[in-house]
Amino acid sequence: QTKMFERRRGLPLVAMKLIFLSLMAPCHQLCSVRAAEEVTIVAHGGATLHSPNPRNTLSSDWRVCELDLDSFAPTIGSSSFTLVLFYDRDDTSVKTQRKHDILSRLAHEYYQMKQPPAFFMKNIRVSFAKLDIRKHNFLRWVYSPFKTRFGVGREYDDFYEDYDKLDNTWSPITHDMVNSTTFMSLDSHQLPKFPTRWMLFSEDFNILNYVHNGSTIDGVAPVVDYDYSSVRLWLGRAIRDDLHFVMQGVGQPRWAFGESNDDPKFLIKSRIYSEREQKREYAESDAMGTIDWEAAGKMAAKAKENEVTSERFNPDLHLVDKDDDGETFYKYQQIADFNYAKDAVFMKKIAKLASVYLAWADCYENLWDDERKAREDERTNYGFYLKQMNLQVKDMLFSVFEDDLDDRSNPLIRPEDIPTLKHYFEDMLFGYGRSPATLNNYLHENVYNVNGNTTGIELFERIREYMHVRETVGIKGEERRYAMYFRTLQIKWAAILAEFHTNLSRHYVSYRQANPDKDHQNRYVFEKLDVIDMGDPDNFEFLSNYDEFERRYTAKRQPYILSNVELTKPYNYTLAFLVKKCGFVDVTKSVRESYRIGDESVKNWGGLTEFELPEELMTDRRYSYDNDEEEAEHVDHTLSLEQFVALSERFDNLYLHDFALKKRCSTLFMSETPYDPPEQQYFRIPSVIGLYDLYQKLPKSRYANSWPSLFVGRKGTNSKMHIDSGKSGFWMYLVSGRKRWVLYDAAERPFLYERLDRNSFLADVLALNSSAHPSETEKIHEYFDATYPLLDRATRESGGYEIIQEADQLVFIPPGTPHAVENLEDIVGISFNLVPRAGIAIHLHNMIHGDRNFGSLEITLRYLMTREGLSLAGSSANPLYTTFGEYMAQ
Repeated sequence: QTKMFERRRGLPLVAMKLIFLSLMAPCHQLCSVRAAEEVTIVAHGGATLHSPNPRNTLSSDWRVCELDLDSFAPTIGSSSFTLVLFYDRDDTSVKTQRKHDILSRLAHEYYQMKQPPAFFMKNIRVSFAKLDIRKHNFLRWVYSPFKTRFGVGREYDDFYEDYDKLDNTWSPITHDMVNSTTFMSLDSHQLPKFPTRWMLFSEDFNILNYVHNGSTIDGVAPVVDYDYSSVRLWLGRAIRDDLHFVMQGVGQPRWAFGESNDDPKFLIKSRIYSEREQKREYAESDAMGTIDWEAAGKMAAKAKENEVTSERFNPDLHLVDKDDDGETFYKYQQIADFNYAKDAVFMKKIAKLASVYLAWADCYENLWDDERKAREDERTNYGFYLKQMNLQVKDMLFSVFEDDLDDRSNPLIRPEDIPTLKHYFEDMLFGYGRSPATLNNYLHENVYNVNGNTTGIELFERIREYMHVRETVGIKGEERRYAMYFRTLQIKWAAILAEFHTNLSRHYVSYRQANPDKDHQNRYVFEKLDVIDMGDPDNFEFLSNYDEFERRYTAKRQPYILSNVELTKPYNYTLAFLVKKCGFVDVTKSVRESYRIGDESVKNWGGLTEFELPEELMTDRRYSYDNDEEEAEHVDHTLSLEQFVALSERFDNLYLHDFALKKRCSTLFMSETPYDPPEQQYFRIPSVIGLYDLYQKLPKSRYANSWPSLFVGRKGTNSKMHIDSGKSGFWMYLVSGRKRWVLYDAAERPFLYERLDRNSFLADVLALNSSAHPSETEKIHEYFDATYPLLDRATRESGGYEIIQEADQLVFIPPGTPHAVENLEDIVGISFNLVPRAGIAIHLHNMIHGDRNFGSLEITLRYLMTREGLSLAGSSANPLYTTFGEYMAQ
């Protein structure tokens, strides 16, 4: 028998069929049968089994497990082989229904067999299951390619590769996908297809084989759609080919002996399996020997000698331009001209200007109440200058995009040379796209109630117009087709915003001079946040009610602190534990350099710059040469977590910022899959946060698997004022250390001196009340009064918060909230970005004006208008905490 299996490809078809039949031992009843019309039959051993009518609907299965949170890990983990049908429940085509019938028929046939012969294959079990891919999008991450930077790199087949191509910003629009409600079986020949697929799992959660409509069997192209015989033939051969990995000796399967010395050639390895391989390779590579630690110590010592060690506050006074009137406050620079650039660059900069303009308008039009408006009209004349700015922007759009050639001074301009963006900007700036509130009203009235039919919806028409221009500038030879228009638009728009802000500053300075004693003592006084103790029994009911908690905090965009949080039970994610568990992971792209508080010269997001390992600190092992060339062909600049921690002990300005732990070290959070039993999941989330995340609900989201992430910083490292990308909510749990936070309501954004050309802010608000300059407080306040007078408006209106976060506390930052952070001690933090239910409109508005990620926007909107129960929060077995699996199974 062993020799027969070793022959493999030469196995006669009849013998193969007999062997395959003998493998089908009864499957444990791991999940309930969902049969619409059942008939009773008597199977082997006298057991009573139930079978549905084979022509029933998709839910009519015979001894087929519908994999879900409770049944996924037990089903896969208890059978030698599990045949799983991946399907899309929104695809109700006849072809897909036929696949379900085939699966039921396979299970029906093999479970009714008589007891297999009592020889060496008796311990091998085969199960049958199906999985709704919309409900289990985490599998795109668990079984995506995993490549190691240390040791031998491996690329694994990604059976979601084509499906994930839909994530880019243009294909859903360009190829007119809008009339399809499924993302697995797209009808357009120009789009990659993702049909239902048959996956053969091993019990250690790896995939041994798979087949779909584009696959072949023994090199022979299949018919358009697999029938029962072809699937049965493929399954038998797949098990036959992989059986030698299962068997260790006559009479016993591989699983009876624990780990096998024979490395299975899995077609797709799970991320957990791949991480274990990578960790082993890293340990064997002696990666710490690739850095010259003696040279690192000398370089760090020299840097400290040259560092200016002073508690004095030294602002960048070059930012202040005195004008003829003696005004000292900061003014946005007037832009006279731009270097000639590609249209795509201009479009990105224009999107930033539009985002700032709308944020400044939204405060007065939606976020401020009548009393606040009245105060701003008195102190800054905000309402008058906003009306003036609105008229200027409208006139600008008319002059730049008007397509009436008679009104143009240049008769040579052709109609096709005018960007088709006039209607786009009219609707997005002065119509339904003006604010999250107007967009939300429009979506509820015109989009969410159309049952997936997007034909004739203005929003999608405007997006197509924008994407048409965006595609045009990407055509070779057309890169600068619209440069004149975009350059003119950018110059005019920046000038309008600069004038508006300068007018506000000048009016407020005059008001303070005329009222020197009014509220003068209240400047830069910050509010405190509510601290809610999760260990207090009196808070149990409140912290178990997502809807009530949302009403009091999230819906009001109110930040808060949860204390006594048990996030990582039973483990404590200390730095030593993290290095031991995940020291092998590559953190290069998340290592940043932090700058001293008060340094306003760094224009990057968060005041952080990317760090690259200097070649002076590298050993020869980081250089690779081609043949006998003297010059290295490749220099390895990568840093592992272990290397970063050791390096940060010498260079205390290094900051590990928002490193995606889940993508690189998922063993921190689970044993095998996110659907492990609760006792095998090592990470959980407070339910008032974890029961709703739009990223997890979407069948396709580029951000669904980006978090949790890791922060590691030495005392003094900081990130200056910023807004999180995607206008998502953000929370951070502090494992160890202490952090100082300065937050401002989104309603104070006009007064925070946001840069017009990038996603950062001018004023370093961490300098206010900072422990880094304790003797300079009054001088610092005077500097801010003179340079950034409008910043005073935000704090006087109780729009600012200052908090000290302690270990085991969790801070929640609502979507769109500007914030800055200073590490008062060495810290280790775990963070998450998510889109709460109350933040959906803010997130969608940002997808239009900020990220301009229109492909994801369309996928999101079509999900929102076709899914039932979208507005309902999830559920968890523990009222206070949501397990990792429950969070991902929303």
